This record gives sequence, C-alpha cells and structure tokens, in this order.
Amino acid sequence: MRAAGRRADSARPSLVTHHDSRALMVRALARRAASERVLLALVLVERMTPHEVACTLGLAPRAVERHVAILLSELRRAVTGARPGRAARGLSGSSRPAPRAGTARQAA
Repeated sequence: MRAAGRRADSARPSLVTHHDSRALMVRALARRAASERVLLALVLVERMTPHEVACTLGLAPRAVERHVAILLSELRRAVTGARPGRAARGLSGSSRPAPRAGTARQAA
C-alpha cells in the first residue's frame, strides 16, 4: 500500500518553492545586460513612468514600454520554464508586432 502511495507522489509535478523561484529570478536577472537591469529598476523599484524613464535614458517612451514588456516576459519564462514566444524576438527588432484588431489598413 505504501509503495503505491509513493508512486502516486512521484508522478505529481514538483512544485517550485518561493525560494527556488527567487533563485531563478536572480540568475535570470544576472544574465541581463546592465542597461536592461537599470531599465527594470527605474520602472519597478523607482516607480518611474515610461515617459520619465525615456527622458532619463534618452529613449522613446514607446521603446521603454516595449523593452519592459519583453524583459518581464523573458523573466517570467525563466522562472516558469515556459517556451519562448513572440515577445522574445521583439527585443532584437527582428520582428514587428501584429497590428491590433481594427487598425490594419485595408487594401483598395
């Protein structure tokens, strides 16, 4: 009876503890460039708006928003282990985001 219980326990996916996820986040942040960590610190720690960060770093506000979204997505994937998605390609500028619904131009 006990052996069957052990097999059922081992079949369950392991849970990531708070400590484990924190360690994963620290490692993921350590792999980012210093400029990316500064960008995240200004937004998340200093609570600056994208416009304030853009003025401080000499970037366009939209670029700040895009980079923050991409970085947060990559950090989330590093902690959860999810596969890279479309956002991962956006940081290098190699792909453009899909147009929002209702904003695409119609060919005449």
